[in-house]
Amino acid sequence: MVHNGAVFSQRRAALAKRVGSPVFLIGGFEVVSGPFVQESSFFYFTGISEPGLTCLIDADGRSTLFVPKYPAYRTQWTESLCVADTATAQKYGFDSVEFLGAETPNLNISFFSPQDCWHRLIEVLLHVAEKHGKVGTVLNNEFLCRLFLLFPELRNVSVDVMREIAVLRRKKDAGEVGLLRDAARMTATAQLEIAGVLREEDCTEGILQKSFEVYFLGLGAQTAFTPIVAAGANSTVVHHQSADKIISNDETVVFDAGARLNGYCADITRTYPVSGTFSKRQREIYEIVLETQERVIEMARPGVYLSNKNEPEKSLYHEAKRSFAKYGLDEYFVHGIGHFIGLDVHDVGDPSEPLQPGDCFTIEPGLYLSNEGIGVRIEDMFTITDDGKLESISTDLLPRQVKDVEATMAALATMCACEECAVEDDECCCGCDD
Repeated sequence: MVHNGAVFSQRRAALAKRVGSPVFLIGGFEVVSGPFVQESSFFYFTGISEPGLTCLIDADGRSTLFVPKYPAYRTQWTESLCVADTATAQKYGFDSVEFLGAETPNLNISFFSPQDCWHRLIEVLLHVAEKHGKVGTVLNNEFLCRLFLLFPELRNVSVDVMREIAVLRRKKDAGEVGLLRDAARMTATAQLEIAGVLREEDCTEGILQKSFEVYFLGLGAQTAFTPIVAAGANSTVVHHQSADKIISNDETVVFDAGARLNGYCADITRTYPVSGTFSKRQREIYEIVLETQERVIEMARPGVYLSNKNEPEKSLYHEAKRSFAKYGLDEYFVHGIGHFIGLDVHDVGDPSEPLQPGDCFTIEPGLYLSNEGIGVRIEDMFTITDDGKLESISTDLLPRQVKDVEATMAALATMCACEECAVEDDECCCGCDD
């Protein structure tokens, strides 16, 4: 992603204007295991995916980025995107960049690092608190808790601004919708690739789950959440954690996966017949779920709600319940109809507030018949345009209609597994056994 510092500078200024006071934001810290994922609100206002950073936004919108002062030998171990110089300030749209404090004693920084590693930041915060009497921040933060213990006067002037941040983050601009589309396309391609090996001998849920992770990693992305691969009876468990179950030919399998690309998350679910053809009962349940999704899509527009028990006639969740009730199956729909999506898989936004232009969200009806060992879920991503129209992000990327799902499975079954040719078996000329 090409970084546009002006966009993030404008977002910071907009936040300061809404809050009417300085705002202090804290990024994420390095984790012992797994890839680093930046705290989503910090990323929204800076575009920087590097641990140990903080920023201070003045009431007039001017902003300062604070970076750790690492020992020189750190460059032999890992890269740093940000240093305290003019180039960093210009690249990321900051008015200035300063060190947090003294040099760190090791290769990283955390809220347990010696206090002198943070002394410059603390000095500035105390001055701002005294001058303005109010500092906006996100109070649910471990580092902030430590600061409050050391400096109670900061606690007394700190006010939570997460609601104001959520208002800004909820309305996606065209660039953000484009990034969501990129993540959705990658996710859809991964689903098709991995569906192609469903019928391989001794194929397990765990193998396919890891296949998603490897696929995304190979394209410079991460998993937005732990992929769900659930076959047969396991598909009736909404958040089944894939394991060593061997997938059987007579089962359906639920793929619920999403790539995190350039910070933005996808979340798409499809249900596939392993044999390539749905059984009569599997098809019946699948078509009821698809019909429900279509009904909810038709209803989705500005002014309706993802879920609102006080206005059920304008609630997408209640519309799904009504659709399933026609078949006496509403008790088997056990979760919400969808969620906002963006920098977080379950992004900021209140489902009981009416949908509005700029919203990005999922629609994901499902039925889970544990007594029959059949679980079906279909999930897609949508956005509402500035002129109030519902626009799909993902429905056209993967098959949804029964005939299209079965045709896709048939086509995948005839593809040569050899990466060298990737053609139909009867055309393969590479000499492979597949």
